[in-house]
Amino acid sequence: MNVHAAVTSHQLHPFITFDAAQGAIDTEPTSINDAGQVVGWYNDGSGVHGGRGFLREPNASIVLFDVPNSTHTLPTGINNSCHITGYFGDGTHDMGFVREHNSVFVVFEVPGSTFTQPAAINAGGVLTGSFGNPAGVLGFLRHPDASIITFSVPNADTTSPAAINSSEDVTGAYSSGVGQAHGFVRLSSGVVTTFDVPASNYTSPIAINAAREIAGHYGDATGHVHGFIRHHNGSFTTFDVPSSIYTIPTGLTSSGEITGYYAELGGKIRGFLRHHNGTIDTFDVPNGTDTSPSAINRGRQVIGTFSDSGAIRGFLRS
Repeated sequence: MNVHAAVTSHQLHPFITFDAAQGAIDTEPTSINDAGQVVGWYNDGSGVHGGRGFLREPNASIVLFDVPNSTHTLPTGINNSCHITGYFGDGTHDMGFVREHNSVFVVFEVPGSTFTQPAAINAGGVLTGSFGNPAGVLGFLRHPDASIITFSVPNADTTSPAAINSSEDVTGAYSSGVGQAHGFVRLSSGVVTTFDVPASNYTSPIAINAAREIAGHYGDATGHVHGFIRHHNGSFTTFDVPSSIYTIPTGLTSSGEITGYYAELGGKIRGFLRHHNGTIDTFDVPNGTDTSPSAINRGRQVIGTFSDSGAIRGFLRS
């Protein structure tokens, strides 16, 4: 089902813009929890680090951090207990980390892996992500007791989890043969279901909520990119921001709101919030360009990036 939505341009919501550190040339928020704590990474322009971690508190204070002895530290997720996950490099390969609420780092890798890259963390502290080994790229779950479950979509060359919900259901993309991406959902029982948006030439899931609704984007035969929702019963709703040349969802709430970004015919990149009833609000960071949301929390706070005189900066939209 394709939905043609009513669209409203909303600039009444307050925006907070920020840099992770003085002199940062690139601030990339990646995840926000329900308390409004934001994690991400930044580039300090020194050329020494490929990326450094930050935690922005609701009071606007920012804590900077690196995994000790790392060449880069790239946080990808935070839960409501302020447990942060992501990956880091030691100069030879990437490994996973959990930064606990007391600032202690736990580092790990899937045994025998050539890289380990967590993508998301759920409310219970369970991580999902991907790792490499001679068989290809596979998925994993890591529990707080440090136990690791590995999995792959049958006959896939790559299995790349993107998100996990509170029930430990995982979604992401996989590919095989010619490399076309398809969607999958792995339930906590271990059952894997694969899917494609009808008439798509690729399907890329990015988020899953407690109701097992999955959001993402897909491409069609004409080269256009659209948003989709896969409902728990396997049916699809597809959508576009009207007059857009592409629509890319990046975040999904427990009640079905979706955030992301889109491009207008002239190439301008703007943010959007799609409500559960299908109406869409569009927005821009004031005095900025290329507004690109990356995540949303239960309170509909949206984070992301925008461009400002050549620098990439972070924003929080309340």
